[in-house]
Amino acid sequence: MPCSTRRSLVRASNSLAVCDGSKWTRKYYTKYVWRSEVPLSLTEDFKTVSEVKKNLRSVLEQIKNTGRPVVVTVNGKPDAVLIDVETYERKLRSLNLVGFLAGGEEDIQHGRTRSTSTFLKEFKRAKKIPS
Repeated sequence: MPCSTRRSLVRASNSLAVCDGSKWTRKYYTKYVWRSEVPLSLTEDFKTVSEVKKNLRSVLEQIKNTGRPVVVTVNGKPDAVLIDVETYERKLRSLNLVGFLAGGEEDIQHGRTRSTSTFLKEFKRAKKIPS
Protein backbone atom coordinates (compact mmCIF):
# COMPACT_ATOMS: atom_id res chain seq x y z
CA MET A 1 0.00 0.00 0.00
CA PRO A 2 1.59 3.32 -1.01
CA CYS A 3 1.80 6.17 1.47
CA SER A 4 1.54 9.84 0.68
CA THR A 5 2.70 11.66 3.77
CA ARG A 6 6.26 12.78 4.25
CA ARG A 7 6.54 11.18 7.68
CA SER A 8 4.28 8.49 9.07
CA LEU A 9 4.58 6.06 11.93
CA VAL A 10 2.12 3.31 12.77
CA ARG A 11 2.26 0.98 15.78
CA ALA A 12 1.65 -2.67 14.88
CA SER A 13 2.08 -5.15 17.78
CA ASN A 14 5.84 -5.25 18.48
CA SER A 15 6.82 -3.65 15.18
CA LEU A 16 6.32 -0.36 13.40
CA ALA A 17 5.21 0.26 9.86
CA VAL A 18 7.18 3.32 8.77
CA CYS A 19 6.39 5.42 5.72
CA ASP A 20 9.32 7.21 4.10
CA GLY A 21 7.06 9.10 1.69
CA SER A 22 6.84 6.47 -1.02
CA LYS A 23 6.69 3.01 0.56
CA TRP A 24 6.00 1.26 3.84
CA THR A 25 8.71 -0.70 5.63
CA ARG A 26 8.44 -2.76 8.82
CA LYS A 27 10.88 -2.14 11.64
CA TYR A 28 10.95 -3.84 15.03
CA TYR A 29 11.10 -1.66 18.11
CA THR A 30 10.13 -1.89 21.75
CA LYS A 31 8.73 1.65 21.86
CA TYR A 32 7.66 4.49 19.60
CA VAL A 33 10.38 6.25 17.61
CA TRP A 34 9.77 9.57 15.87
CA ARG A 35 11.96 10.93 13.14
CA SER A 36 12.51 14.65 12.73
CA GLU A 37 10.04 16.32 10.39
CA VAL A 38 12.74 18.52 8.89
CA PRO A 39 16.29 17.21 8.41
CA LEU A 40 19.09 19.10 10.13
CA SER A 41 21.60 21.08 8.13
CA LEU A 42 25.08 20.16 9.34
CA THR A 43 26.46 23.54 8.29
CA GLU A 44 23.66 25.79 9.59
CA ASP A 45 21.99 24.00 12.50
CA PHE A 46 24.98 23.20 14.72
CA LYS A 47 26.23 26.17 16.74
CA THR A 48 28.78 26.49 19.51
CA VAL A 49 27.58 27.95 22.79
CA SER A 50 29.76 31.01 22.04
CA GLU A 51 28.02 31.53 18.67
CA VAL A 52 24.63 31.31 20.34
CA LYS A 53 25.64 33.82 23.03
CA LYS A 54 26.98 36.31 20.46
CA ASN A 55 24.13 35.92 17.94
CA LEU A 56 21.11 34.87 19.98
CA ARG A 57 18.61 36.98 18.04
CA SER A 58 19.77 35.67 14.64
CA VAL A 59 19.77 32.08 15.92
CA LEU A 60 16.18 32.51 17.14
CA GLU A 61 15.20 34.02 13.77
CA GLN A 62 16.84 31.06 12.00
CA ILE A 63 14.82 28.61 14.09
CA LYS A 64 11.61 30.51 13.38
CA ASN A 65 12.29 30.92 9.63
CA THR A 66 13.50 27.38 8.88
CA GLY A 67 11.41 25.41 11.39
CA ARG A 68 14.54 23.36 12.12
CA PRO A 69 16.07 22.96 15.57
CA VAL A 70 19.53 24.27 16.38
CA VAL A 71 21.94 21.95 18.17
CA VAL A 72 24.17 23.80 20.65
CA THR A 73 27.59 22.25 21.16
CA VAL A 74 30.00 22.54 24.06
CA ASN A 75 33.59 21.41 23.47
CA GLY A 76 32.50 19.96 20.11
CA LYS A 77 29.76 17.74 21.58
CA PRO A 78 25.99 18.29 21.37
CA ASP A 79 24.74 19.72 24.67
CA ALA A 80 21.30 21.22 24.00
CA VAL A 81 18.70 21.61 21.27
CA LEU A 82 16.77 24.83 20.66
CA ILE A 83 13.33 24.55 19.03
CA ASP A 84 10.51 27.02 18.42
CA VAL A 85 7.53 27.15 20.78
CA GLU A 86 5.04 25.72 18.27
CA THR A 87 7.21 22.64 17.68
CA TYR A 88 7.74 22.22 21.42
CA GLU A 89 4.01 22.37 22.14
CA ARG A 90 3.24 19.91 19.31
CA LYS A 91 5.85 17.44 20.59
CA LEU A 92 4.58 17.84 24.15
CA ARG A 93 1.02 17.03 23.03
CA SER A 94 2.33 13.99 21.15
CA LEU A 95 4.24 12.75 24.20
CA ASN A 96 1.17 13.18 26.38
CA LEU A 97 -0.91 11.21 23.89
CA VAL A 98 1.69 8.42 23.77
CA GLY A 99 1.55 8.31 27.58
CA PHE A 100 -2.24 7.87 27.52
CA LEU A 101 -1.95 5.17 24.85
CA ALA A 102 0.73 3.33 26.84
CA GLY A 103 -1.65 3.14 29.80
CA GLY A 104 -4.33 1.66 27.55
CA GLU A 105 -1.91 -0.87 26.09
CA GLU A 106 -0.91 -1.92 29.63
CA ASP A 107 -4.59 -2.44 30.52
CA ILE A 108 -5.03 -4.62 27.42
CA GLN A 109 -1.93 -6.70 28.26
CA HIS A 110 -3.20 -7.31 31.80
CA GLY A 111 -6.73 -8.18 30.69
CA ARG A 112 -8.33 -5.08 32.22
CA THR A 113 -10.84 -4.68 29.40
CA ARG A 114 -14.53 -5.19 28.78
CA SER A 115 -16.74 -5.34 25.73
CA THR A 116 -18.31 -2.23 24.29
CA SER A 117 -21.82 -3.49 25.04
CA THR A 118 -20.92 -4.15 28.69
CA PHE A 119 -19.35 -0.70 29.03
CA LEU A 120 -22.37 1.02 27.46
CA LYS A 121 -24.80 -0.83 29.76
CA GLU A 122 -22.75 0.16 32.83
CA PHE A 123 -22.42 3.74 31.60
CA LYS A 124 -26.16 4.11 30.93
CA ARG A 125 -26.97 2.61 34.33
CA ALA A 126 -24.51 4.90 36.13
CA LYS A 127 -25.77 8.03 34.32
CA LYS A 128 -29.41 6.90 34.58
CA ILE A 129 -29.90 7.03 30.81
CA PRO A 130 -32.96 5.07 29.62
CA SER A 131 -32.20 2.22 27.22
